[in-house]
Order: sequence, then structure tokens, then C-alpha cells
Amino acid sequence: MKISFSTASFYHLPLNVPLRLARELGFDGVELVLGPDFVLRGERRTRELFQKVGVKALSLHPPLVPLPGWPRRLPHSVIETIAIARRFECELVVIHATDALTEGNRHWRIYAQAFKTALAMPGPPITVGVEISQFTHRKQRHAMDDVDAVLRFVEDQGAQVGITLDTAHTGANGDDLLAFFGRLRGRVRNIHLSDWIIREGKHRTHLVPGEGALDLGEFLKTLVRDRYAGLVTLEVSPYHLHAWSLRQGRARLAESLAYVRSELHMVESGQRT
Repeated sequence: MKISFSTASFYHLPLNVPLRLARELGFDGVELVLGPDFVLRGERRTRELFQKVGVKALSLHPPLVPLPGWPRRLPHSVIETIAIARRFECELVVIHATDALTEGNRHWRIYAQAFKTALAMPGPPITVGVEISQFTHRKQRHAMDDVDAVLRFVEDQGAQVGITLDTAHTGANGDDLLAFFGRLRGRVRNIHLSDWIIREGKHRTHLVPGEGALDLGEFLKTLVRDRYAGLVTLEVSPYHLHAWSLRQGRARLAESLAYVRSELHMVESGQRT
């Protein structure tokens, strides 16, 4: 099991900042979220930055906001994201779920074909983790808001395609985290780890682990017991990380990493004795 964090936690800062934090704090790598810094540097210089700092991009995430030159349609974004992830030699690429309203409709089929097209292209093998969405902020439900539809999709795609489970989305959607993971067991390849709580009637997601309502400690212990071998990616909002202050952001990121390692170590130590 490898522990990384999302560079989106410092989306407002140059990319060299989260990369140096990953190295200094002892993360196994990062999840590179394509952002303005990537556009300004270009792909080649971004890869050179990773090499210079000595940090691995374990996974790659498409842009959070529209970027100049980036495909607006999801199927085209799927193909481009997977291609870039391969050139970065990532283990995994995160792909957002389709907003198709009906399973198997035209939009669903085009989305599925994009996976087949991208994964058939020459390049090193890579795993895709379809991210299960949060639907509480939407007026209309999508087909992939149904976890059984997601499972059918990834199974149809084959062994290279699995699931990115976002713990905060799971809590906000009203699912029990441990039971939900149990339903997905064997297909999860990446975990976006953060906390969630309802405060003042609103969903507060992507909190620092331990500052919300989710039993992330027991969840992490379950991962060890299940011999989960995928990625655990801390995905904390810059706001909740207090990342406007690099000192505070660094300290809270370090605390989050220590929390995860402590929970994992408790079970691993028990298994060895």
C-alpha cells in the first residue's frame, strides 16, 4: 500500500511546492492534478521537475477547472488523460464517471469506447480508477450514481479498469463507508482519503482526516486486514488544510500522514505478533 497526496491540496501554488513537501514529509509520491502550472510549464518541463525534485507521480487526475486547450468533452478528456499518465509512467489514472442519465445510452457507449481506445494505444500498462461521484449537490441523478452500474461498467472494461473510492463523497451520499467498501471489494484501486461532516445544514467534504464524522481509523484498519494493495491518496481541500499559509498547510499535511500511518501500523503490528 502506497500513500500519496493530491497536488490539488496546493492548487494555488506552483507545482514545485507540493512536490517538495511530498519529498520532505516522506510520502511515497503524489497524485498529479493537471492545473495552470502544468499548462504554463508544458508536459516536458513538468516531467523534468518531477525528476529534479525526486518525486514520483503515482497517479494522475484530469483538470479540476477548464484549462486552455484541454478537451471539454469527457470522452476526449479520458483519452488525453490516459495518454499523459502513461508518459509520466503513473501506476494509475483517475477518470471521472460519465454524466450519462441512463446506463447503456449513447453517452454511456461513447464514454466506454473512449476507455477501449485509450487503453489499446501503445504504451506501458496502466490502471484506471473510475471515481465515484458525489451527487448531493446535483438536481438530477446520473446512471453511475448507482454503485451497481459502476461495478457493471468496470467489469465490462476488464482488469485494467477499477474504482477510485472517495471517502468524503461516500459519506455525503449517505452510504456507510465500511459497508460501501465491502460492496466494492476487489475492484478498488485508489482511495481518495478525507473526512466529511454536515455542519450548519451543509455537507463539508474533503476535511482533514479525523476532523469529520467518518470512522476513517476503522476504514484504514479494514484496508490492512483486506490486504489492500492499491493507493491511498490524501485529498484534502486547500481550505481545510489552511494551505493559504504554507507553514500551516505543511503542518496539517504532516499530521494527516501521521494519522494514516498510525492507524495502518496498529493493525500491521497486531498481525505480526
